Formats: sequence, structure tokens, C-alpha cells
Amino acid sequence: MSGCAFARGCACVLVCALMMGAKGAAAQTATETQGREQAPVQTPAETPADPPKDAAPVQQKAAKPSAALPDMIVEASPKPAKKKTKAVAKPKAGAVVVADPSAQAEQPDPVTLGQSLSDTGTTVLSGDNARARTLGGGDANTFVRNLPNVQYQNDTNEDAGMSGQKELDTRPMQFTIMGGKTYENNIILNGVSINTNTGPIDNSNNMFTDNQQTVITDNIYGLHPQTVYVPIEFVGQATIIDSNASAKYGEFLGGAVIYDLAQPPTDRYHASVSYSRHTDEMVHYIIGTKTGTNPNGVKHPEFTKSNLAVSVGAPITNDWSFIAQASRKTVETSKQKIYELYNKPLEEDSDNIFFRFATAVKTDIGRFVFDSSLTKYHQLWENAYWRDAEVDIESHGWTNQIEHRAKLDQIVAPGIGLGGVNIMTRGYFNDGNTYNDANGNVSYSYISMRRRRSGNVWSTTFETDDFKDWCREVPTSTLGTTAVQNNTSCRDGSTGDIEQGQTDIGLQHEMTGRLLWGTFLLGGEARSIEGRRARPEEYISYSSWVTATGNTSPNSPASGSFNCPPGDELCTSEYYNRIKTITPAFETSATVDSIHLFSEIDQTLDWFNFRTGVRFDYDDYQKNPNLSPRVAATVTPFNGLSFTAGYNRYYQGEALYYAVRDGQPRSQAWTRTHVGSDVPADYTMNAPVTNWKMTANGLDTPYKDEYTATARILDPLAGGQFRVRYAERHGKDEYSSDECGSSLCNVLTNNGSSYYESVTAEYSKYWHNLKNPLLSSLGISANITWADQEKNTGTYYYDADLSDEVHIEYKGQYYTADTFKMITGNLDIPVRVGATLTTSWFNDALFVDFNAGYNFAYEGVYDTDEEVPGPIPGVDYHVYDDRTFSPTLMVDLHAQYNVSEMAAIELEVNNLLDTAGNSVATNTNPWVRGRSFWLGTKLRM
Repeated sequence: MSGCAFARGCACVLVCALMMGAKGAAAQTATETQGREQAPVQTPAETPADPPKDAAPVQQKAAKPSAALPDMIVEASPKPAKKKTKAVAKPKAGAVVVADPSAQAEQPDPVTLGQSLSDTGTTVLSGDNARARTLGGGDANTFVRNLPNVQYQNDTNEDAGMSGQKELDTRPMQFTIMGGKTYENNIILNGVSINTNTGPIDNSNNMFTDNQQTVITDNIYGLHPQTVYVPIEFVGQATIIDSNASAKYGEFLGGAVIYDLAQPPTDRYHASVSYSRHTDEMVHYIIGTKTGTNPNGVKHPEFTKSNLAVSVGAPITNDWSFIAQASRKTVETSKQKIYELYNKPLEEDSDNIFFRFATAVKTDIGRFVFDSSLTKYHQLWENAYWRDAEVDIESHGWTNQIEHRAKLDQIVAPGIGLGGVNIMTRGYFNDGNTYNDANGNVSYSYISMRRRRSGNVWSTTFETDDFKDWCREVPTSTLGTTAVQNNTSCRDGSTGDIEQGQTDIGLQHEMTGRLLWGTFLLGGEARSIEGRRARPEEYISYSSWVTATGNTSPNSPASGSFNCPPGDELCTSEYYNRIKTITPAFETSATVDSIHLFSEIDQTLDWFNFRTGVRFDYDDYQKNPNLSPRVAATVTPFNGLSFTAGYNRYYQGEALYYAVRDGQPRSQAWTRTHVGSDVPADYTMNAPVTNWKMTANGLDTPYKDEYTATARILDPLAGGQFRVRYAERHGKDEYSSDECGSSLCNVLTNNGSSYYESVTAEYSKYWHNLKNPLLSSLGISANITWADQEKNTGTYYYDADLSDEVHIEYKGQYYTADTFKMITGNLDIPVRVGATLTTSWFNDALFVDFNAGYNFAYEGVYDTDEEVPGPIPGVDYHVYDDRTFSPTLMVDLHAQYNVSEMAAIELEVNNLLDTAGNSVATNTNPWVRGRSFWLGTKLRM
């Protein structure tokens, strides 16, 4: 059955059921939280003061949650009895009341378009609704894929084919918000930022490829914008802020993504186990090359993936509870070494482990929570072109916090409306490291055979038996007819270790409450970040060998053999090593201390609401005092309709990009050459190289000014949330990088600028407890976004692909990459639609969710892979031409069937319609993913 036929069949069944439930859906305008959680979702609330009247006209009424999998209650007493509800005693004057976020009786709608009138750029999703939007495999970041002002696709990627290393990579998906870079977002876990401040990209590829031969010794592979990788299974609530952010949130040029994990349960014992599996047999691979062929006969990747998640939580006493969670994602794949290495099979794997423990205690002076989350990630890469070289990419991320919350009822001033004061204090310690752990720090590139062609006949000019057991020559039939000389070169050894990391220590404090005609917010954070980068041991590469016969430069000795220095293991009578390259050990570190302060008031005067705030950021690295105004004003002509206008400024967070890279030593080559037949014992240093010089002094902090306008409407027919938004951002003083005299000297500059503009329409509505024999509940969430942007193509690294050294010819005109602003398509799709449909059937026995993303066709340009001479003598220009990127539709499905009260079966189908979209693959990696399946099971107690 084709993807379209399959989709039509599903649609027919769905439409019939929806028609049967339409009457009940129209009458069911009040919303409830639909529960499919492993445990009741208890997210860290701010225990806010009472909201002002009519504060959020689009907010729906909340109702009690219902569980898809009924709980198996474990009681302490063998004869449980119903308890009468006790009256809540009023606190004594001056008493400190515990602010317990787990004590809330009501929960918000599964999708909430803003938490207050001013939060026009905020979307809050319950844990289940976020999971319905994710890809299979448990990556929480994938929930943002089809949300407004978010982009993760790259239609201009000319190497979108899948490989073993890509299948092994289970790190969180990277994405942009509001035109920012993938590392310019603020990712927050339980109130604490988990961003990589030492630089999440390097000066070359960020990850190994299957066919990569050379390891760049200055590079650290596997860097990522996050230090902790969040599994979706444990997320209680996910929030994304793309515009009109409160003064509480800063340190980003894109947006903020906030994950609140489930809190320790206070009602009873909860436990859950989920397991899912995915293999290459569950994937339909599509040839994605430009020609639609696979000329090299490359096999698609073969792999096995599994995902296991376990959660246990319970109250220990009436005032003390805990939760422990662990997940593990594993992948195994295989490939072959090259012919010269006897096509030896290679087994590669990756392991993504997450641990979390949290405990909460209620005391007379407030509620205390200790929360610790740990990520341990490894991904093995074996070099198919070397005998046994491998690099294990390891990332360790750890975040710990102690939080105190309390309600201060003694702070009351009726004359100014002061009351309902809450405080929160949090101390935290974070540590994150990325290691490239190689299986050796010495490498050799041997010559085992030399051959030369005369006419059409190849003859052997040198051969040794020293490497025959692991290195063989390729057949002469594969050498071609144009080559004159062929050397069989085989590499042994490995490339040495290198690492980068950071340690954060911080203290946060917030105070919220009622004031005048609304609420107030005061808070701040003090933070210290130590960044480091190191190569623990020097790496030595022996790369050029002189053979006794058949050598051309330098010439082989007349005697046909060498005289070696005593004890020299790199010299025999047949050959010797001529060049060794030493990459020195090093260690650099730097520290930045910062302070962040914010204040805000939110006031409502009848039909007029305004939120005014300011944020102050300062760090001792750049030494710039930065003030960020945050202003939003709302007019509500009548209940159910409001108009909001806002102006905001956002500054880049702390960055130690250059501080930990400055002074990193580069590789130094040493040479020796035989005299007659004698080989000298010592090497002579070639022209000395200088260390990397990274200069970042006296810079301004990059920032963006934002202007927004929003209309929010309460759907008069069904009671849904409807929001139309306009946003405009101007980026100034953004980071870029230039050479400062040579390619070894980089200077960080404020030469970057950007522009982003978007119009978005969103709708969200949920119907629960429908009076229908088939359809129990229905939820719809959809958006359409038009966006336009001019990007800052520079990074904090001087990248030759983005520099003035790359020249472009487009329709007879000549440009540099930096001045060629017509390029579109790279994370810039002008019109996109995102939609999620969540349903439950047969009295919540079956859940079926659809998540869709549609890209309208658009015009862009692309690199034709052709080069032509241009006006600069000796410079080849890359030829760019117009291209129409086709419309694409990607649909994912998530289904859960409850076999019993404690057991369920899950199915996830990614790319349900089996389309390759606009992906373009190479002959080396010709396969792109089509339809794929994850199968899983879930147990709950």
C-alpha cells in the first residue's frame, strides 16, 4: 500500500469517528487535562499570587485529570478507608507557609497559548502533549519541530543521506528560534540553564562521518549546545518562549525552552517501565541522490536501537517524598574497512544514559527540594581507513540543585495591595565535559608497495612483507588508466585524546506576589563559570616514509638499502620514516563571573493591562552593563478578545568561546633525510608554527531588539484558543570572526547583524469526556507561520566556507559568501504549517496522535557543484542557480493501546507518508529515511 493510500484509509476511519462525536464535541467547550502520564504530572509551580480578574481571557477552565492507565495503589494499611477532606486551617499571623507545587488540585489545558495576557510568545505543553509531538527515540527537543518560529530543517544540505554515524547519534536535536543560531537558545531544566558556554561548535566538522579518513587534531568532535540530554519520558511540562519573554528570562538571541520534570509524588507509590525498539528492518530507505541512482552500490545502514525508561517515586512520610528515574538509549551498527585492510568488519555503538534523583521535604520554614540529573553519552567511531584507530566521543553532563520555596503571609500592606508573597531560593552546581578518547596517541602511515604504470602495464617498484598480515595492495584493475604511480599506504595507531568542559556554580532568588492592581516579580542570579580545554598527552604522527627502491623524492639510495641508527624502530634496510609531526599537550582555562537582576510588574486596570520589566546583565569577561527593557501592553475591549503590543531587548549570555581556545598549540613538523645510504638519528624542526591566537577583547554584547503585536481571541463556537502574532527582530553587534593577519589568528568582532520577521496564526482546542461510544476525547492544535530573515552568516570561528575566500557567481554577477544575501533555504523556509491531532477511543483504551508539518513551495538558490573562472585571476567561483524547493508534508503517528490496567503497547510511525522531501544525498551516502517504525511496551504501577 502506498503512503498516500495508507493515509487516505486512516483519514476515512478518522473522519467517520469524528462525525459521530461532533455533536458531543460542540457541546463540550470546557477543557480538562487528558492524562496519559506515567505518574500524575506535578511540575514546579511558582505558587503565584492570585491573578488579576480577566487576566487571560483565552485561558480555558481546568478540570481534574483522568488517567489512561488506571493506577494500582499500594497502601500502607491492609484495610484502606476513605478519608474525609479536612478543612484547611488558616495560617497564624506572621507564619511561614510552605509553597507546595505538588498540592495543586487543578492543571492547565494540555496546550496553553500563554500563561498571562503578556505571554503572547509562550506556549506551554503538558508532558503527554509534548511527547505526542516528538520523534521516536525519546529526544525531548523534537517536540518543537512543528511549532511557530522554530526551524530545524536544512533543505540546502547536499549530504542529507543517512550513515551509520548518523544513526548512532542520539543526542538532542538542534534547532533555531526566531532566526537565531542553534547555540543561541537558553535551554532550562528545572529552573537552571544547561547551556554550553565554552563553545558548542569547533573549527571543522562537529561529528565524525563514516568515510572520514583524517582526524583534525585541533578539533573536538561531538560538542553540543546542551550539557544535559533530557528524555521526553520524564518531562512533566515543556514550555517554549519565542517572543515577548518576561524579564525573568534572558541570555539568548533565539528563544527559551524550559523543561520541568515530574516532581516527587505525595499521594502514593508510582512506578513505570517503558521499552521500545527500532531496527533498520523497520525503516524504508529511499535513494536520495540527484540522479535517483546508487552508482556505488552502497548498502543502507544496518542498526539496532532500543530505548528503556524506568521511574519510581513515593511519599516516605507525610512530609517527605522522592522520585528516581533512569533511561538508556543504545544503538549498534556495523560497517567495513577498506579493501587494503581486508574489508574487516567494524562494530560501532552509542549509549545515552540519563539518571535523575529528586527528594522533597516540607518543613515549618518552607519546602526544600534536592534535584540531581546526570547524562552520560558515548558514541564510538572507528576509522575505516586505519588499522585499528577509534575515537570514543563521550559527553558527561551533571546538574544539581537545592531549592527552597515558601509563602510569606506576614508581608502584607493592604494600602498598596501587597500580599500573597512567595519566595524561591535555589543554589546549583553544574558540570559538563566532552571527551574525544582515542585508543592511542601515536600513529603511522606505512608504505607497503609502490607501483608505476608504463603504457598500460603496472610494475612493482617497491614491496615489503612487514605489513602483509593486515595491509594488502588493491588489484591493478582498480587503479584506472590515467594514474602513473600508485602507493599502497596503510595507517596504524590512533590520534590522541582532547577534551573541553565547564563548571557552573550559581545562586538564584525570586520574590513574587500581589501589588496594587496585579502582581510583581523581583529576582536575580549570581553565577560563576569555569571553562577549560586540554590535550592531556602529546600526539605524534609519523606520516612520510622513504623506500629503498621506487622512491622519487627524495631519491632512493644508490645501494638499494639503508643504514639505520642503532635502536631506531622506524628505520629498516627497506624504508625509514622521514617526517614526524608533534601536536603538543596543553591545558587552558578561563572563568567568567556574572550577575543577572530582573524586576517586573503586571497590572490590570479594567480593560487595560500592562507588564513592564527590566533586566540587568553583567559579566567580568566582556565588562558590559546591559539593560534589557521588557514592555507589553494589552487592551481587552470585551471578554474573549485582546490586543497586545510589546517591545523587548535580548542579550547574548555568557560566552567563553575564545578564552578557552586562545593559545592552543598547533602541530609542528620535524624532518630528516638520508645522506647516501645513511639515515640520521635526529629530526630537524621545520619552520616553527605559532599557537592559535584568539582575540576577543573590548567587544560589545550582541543583542536583538524585538517588536511584537498580537490578537488573542476566544473561539465563540467551541471555546478554543486563537492567537495571531506579528514579530520583528533586529540583531546588532552580533559575533563574527575575521582573520587578524593570518589564518592562524582569529579576532572576534561585532560585525554581525540580522533581521527576522514573522506572522503566525495559532489555534488550540481540546474536548474531553465526549459522550460518544467510539471517540472519548479530541484535541486540535495548529499553526501557520510566514517568516523572512537576513542572517548573520558569521560564527565565532573563522570559517573558510563563509569567508571572503569563497567566491560565488550568480546570474553573471560575482559575490563573496558574506555579501551574497540572496541565499535562502538554510533553516529558512518562508511558509510552514504545523498541526497536532490527539484522540482517545473506546473509553480511553486507545490513544492515537498525529503530528504534521507542511512546508509550502518556495524559491531559493543552490550550489550547482560547478566552478568557473572569475574576475580575480586564479580564483574559481562557485556557480549558484535558482531552484524551486517543492512543497513537503511530513506526518508522524503515535498510538498507545491499553492491554490491561497496568500494561500498554505503543507504536510510533515517523514519516507516515514515506517521503524524502527536499533532501539531497551523495553517492557516498545515497540513502535517506522514509517511513519508519518504533514498537514499544509500557508497564505502570
